[in-house]
Amino acid sequence: MHELAGKILNFLKWPVGGFLIGCTSLAIMHAATFVGRGEKLTSGEDKLLHDFYGDSVETSGIRKHFIEEESGLRKYFMRTMLGSACASAGPGQHIIFSGTCSSDDYSNLSADGALRSAFMHEAEHALMQNFSILKRQKDKQYDYSLTDSSLFDDFGKEQRAAMVGDYTLRFLTIMNQDAVHQDKRECSLADADSLLARIVEAKYPSAKEFRAELKRTEQRRFLEYFDYLNLPNQAPR
Repeated sequence: MHELAGKILNFLKWPVGGFLIGCTSLAIMHAATFVGRGEKLTSGEDKLLHDFYGDSVETSGIRKHFIEEESGLRKYFMRTMLGSACASAGPGQHIIFSGTCSSDDYSNLSADGALRSAFMHEAEHALMQNFSILKRQKDKQYDYSLTDSSLFDDFGKEQRAAMVGDYTLRFLTIMNQDAVHQDKRECSLADADSLLARIVEAKYPSAKEFRAELKRTEQRRFLEYFDYLNLPNQAPR
């Protein structure tokens, strides 16, 4: 019996040892790449997250990394994590952005809505601590379909982040861009918007007032613009 146990342990020691060495190496690389590095949120980005999530979230630990500003092994490691994506969550509260997704301030309403959406998508991961080196296959599902009975927490972490990103595109940008991942084949655009708003705002109630305030801001800007052009009032209702 002892001889058999010894053979089993001898057989396992190499794969187990390799796994432990691999995990240790990854932990060292993560520490060397992220700890003590990265840019803090701008005051506008910090306000954007608190307006959406409420005052209970802790945003002070979030750090932004722009891959084009990195070099050497750090740049290689970040690029490996990023792959072909525009942005990606790192360990803890670190977010990596590719060169095409770089922005001085993701809270800027006049900036590309897709950049703001990518920021909010990854912020969902960072704030909810959704990063995992070993992602399960179901967590790689981004597309989602909503019904009257859907709840935000019914979905995988990438789908939840995709909902936050789509909500940003539809309601938190000036141009109200199309949602990317929401399945709208079975309902009208208005119904799809209603479902998305209700489900996200049930999870994050602060987002509802934030959306209403942005709509009021948008209306004021239209009024000011038409007054400037001396045109009749055509502000959106």
